[in-house]
Amino acid sequence: MKCYKVVSPELESAFGQGKNALQYKIGKYIRAAQLARKWGYHLLTFSTLSTARNFALMNFSDSSETRIFEAVGKGRIVPLPGKHFSGPDDFSWAKIPQYLISWPPDTLMFKKVKLLKEVNDEML
Repeated sequence: MKCYKVVSPELESAFGQGKNALQYKIGKYIRAAQLARKWGYHLLTFSTLSTARNFALMNFSDSSETRIFEAVGKGRIVPLPGKHFSGPDDFSWAKIPQYLISWPPDTLMFKKVKLLKEVNDEML
């Protein structure tokens, strides 16, 4: 399924850190870190380019901190896990209410994601 993925300039996961950090490669499928998968969390993408761009703008102060790629996802997770996380990378946050926030609009989750091509500013 076509989707849009926000990554760091080095093609790393935008929020995954420590044991959950991921290194993407253009044209190769990647899966979430084992610990994330254990807790039912996989790879997050967006269904529209505008939503991906809004997510990047709202979460990063400088546009040079992110890149957006057209991507393809396999193994869509429906429904999404109950809430989005915002806490320690060991998933201890999963049952702590202050770390639970709503998913951004148009969020999609897949078991595998492959980056296809970067979306440049002229396409936004």
